[in-house]
Amino acid sequence: MSSASLPIALRLAMTALFLAVAAPAAAQQNDDLPVDPATRDRLVAFVAQRVGDGYVNPAVGRRVSDGVMALHRAGRYGALGTASALTDTLTADLRRIGSDSHLQVVFSVRPRPMSAGGAPSPDEARRQREAAAARNFGWHRVERLDGNVGYIEVGRFEPLEDAGPVMAAAMRFLSNTDAIIVDLQTNGGGHAQTVNAFVSYFLPPGVHVSTLHRRDPADSVRAVTDSVLPAPRYLDRPVFVLTAARTYSGAEGFTYGLRMRGRATVVGERTRGGANPGEWQQMNEHFAVFVPTARVADAVTGGNWEGAGIQPDIAAAPREGLATAHTAALQKLLAERPDSPRAPMWREALERLRGRASAP
Repeated sequence: MSSASLPIALRLAMTALFLAVAAPAAAQQNDDLPVDPATRDRLVAFVAQRVGDGYVNPAVGRRVSDGVMALHRAGRYGALGTASALTDTLTADLRRIGSDSHLQVVFSVRPRPMSAGGAPSPDEARRQREAAAARNFGWHRVERLDGNVGYIEVGRFEPLEDAGPVMAAAMRFLSNTDAIIVDLQTNGGGHAQTVNAFVSYFLPPGVHVSTLHRRDPADSVRAVTDSVLPAPRYLDRPVFVLTAARTYSGAEGFTYGLRMRGRATVVGERTRGGANPGEWQQMNEHFAVFVPTARVADAVTGGNWEGAGIQPDIAAAPREGLATAHTAALQKLLAERPDSPRAPMWREALERLRGRASAP
């Protein structure tokens, strides 16, 4: 199955709906909502019911649901009179009981209209797209570095219909480079279709990358690299992926998928460790819960990065990651192709890079 045929049931498009309000409560002290007892009771019950009925592992879903309701009966949420305090506490409890960092309860001060099926309203979708366009649909920077090494910074995997053309333009621009660095240090994930499309540029067509397992085995979906792409594939050349503690979810999926097939060297920090995609479910115009409804199983390992994150092959702090990856890319090119006509260019670039690193 191509990236374009992944089911919309994941509804990852709704992630953007509440991203602006999913910050810690400390960042929202001047932008909060009072919560009355009736709303508090309703939200706790809604969260427990949706997690219990929808979480990918039924046993875990029931455990989380029962645990939250037990805490509620014991009075844990009774003194929480603001939306920030309530959603932060619920999120912490969900994650502690379920051991899943994707579980999250959020609020929005500005009403978020709900349409049939839970999708964003047309006005909300337009606002989301305008905001994404201002971020160039996640493709923040593309550059040809010294020594003919390509560099792409991807801040988020936005919907494929918008991100796809920008992605193709970036890959076309870097198609003649000798190695590439993909910077995912600030990437918190996004749309599964876009992740799969990006993975497809670095692997041959028709490669089974992973399977998304859901409660009903009949609903499982295979993610396979695309057979046709709008720009050249980037094969048989070194790939380096920059990661940090903020790298999460779909960004980890991209990294894991390439690494487990010997196509990427990971440079940076251990990633956050979230491998269970799902969907936002709104209670009303102010509150929503994210419920993981699927589990990723890599086609090579059978496992994933949930909880553990991805350990780098080369450790580097975020501020040193790009220089470290650039150095490693040039060293790898020289080690693998010492007699290449481009080898003098790579050596000169490496010396310049080392010189900059040793300068006071």
